[in-house]
Amino acid sequence: MNTVVLSTGWKSPHASVCKASVHAQGVGIEHRYVEASEQTPKRTKLENLVEMASDLAPDTMIAFVDGDDWLSHRGALERAAIE
Repeated sequence: MNTVVLSTGWKSPHASVCKASVHAQGVGIEHRYVEASEQTPKRTKLENLVEMASDLAPDTMIAFVDGDDWLSHRGALERAAIE
């Protein structure tokens, strides 16, 4: 199963922590992050998420992690895939 994490942030001071927590999940996890403050024209969070997910296969597991949040441990996505 393909796993993709979608995130959006607005000048979050924790963006690097968010990105690092996804990277720590291991090989094969794709992270799509949009820094909304840099968009012209501005889009809503929902618009960004829909655009990021629009080309994903139907069997893709999608996790949403807000840009100022992070995954709590290295096995978080694996645990979510099992449950």
